[in-house]
Formats: sequence, structure tokens, C-alpha cells
Amino acid sequence: MKCFIHNNQDSLGTCKYCNKGICQNCMVDTGMGLACKDDNCKNEVRFLNDLIENNKKIYSKMSKNSLIPNLYTLIFGLIFLGFHFFIKNDIFILAIGSFLLAFSILQYFYTKKYVKSMKTNFNE
Repeated sequence: MKCFIHNNQDSLGTCKYCNKGICQNCMVDTGMGLACKDDNCKNEVRFLNDLIENNKKIYSKMSKNSLIPNLYTLIFGLIFLGFHFFIKNDIFILAIGSFLLAFSILQYFYTKKYVKSMKTNFNE
């Protein structure tokens, strides 16, 4: 592949943003990929690198925070069931509580499986 500006020189890599071949005279090393000397490409590659780093930080916190919605669903299910059994014997409230309880259990196992698969894919 030849450089997109200098057609007589071989490219040493491709710009991470525009995917054009770039020679040594046209490239800028951003630390996590190559970019053209074009200011737009440099800025976009830096933005992409920052985005990747932020996603890594968020992902590391995901497994800790992913079970919180399950806990809320479980609590609301138990509140509805408790309301049914201790205050008002209503079949509709029993159905809502049972649904929320079953949903929280299914959601827990699905989330656990998802987090495990994401960790496996992320570590490869």
C-alpha cells in the first residue's frame, strides 16, 4: 500500500480514523494508534483513544453495579408479596409481587451470565 499523499512512498501504517495509508512523513503516533497529520484525524484518534479508556474504566465497575437493579426488583416484589399476605388479600397484588420476584431471579442469572461472558471476551 502506498501513502495517500506521497504516492511514491510505501505506507508504514493506516490512520486509525480515516483508514488511509500513511508514510513516516505523514504519520503522528498518538500513543494508541497512528493518525494523519491532518488536525481532524489527530483530534478524532485522540477522542477514540479517550473513549476506549473511559469504556475500560466503566467496564471494570460494571460487575459491581450490574446487580443493583436486580436488588430493587427483588425488594419491590417482596413488598408487594408482603402487602398481599399481611394487609390486603388481593390476587392482583399477589400476581405483581410474584412477577417481580420471578423477574428478579431470572434477571440475576442472566446478568451473572452476561458479566461472565463479557469478562471472558474482554480478557482474550
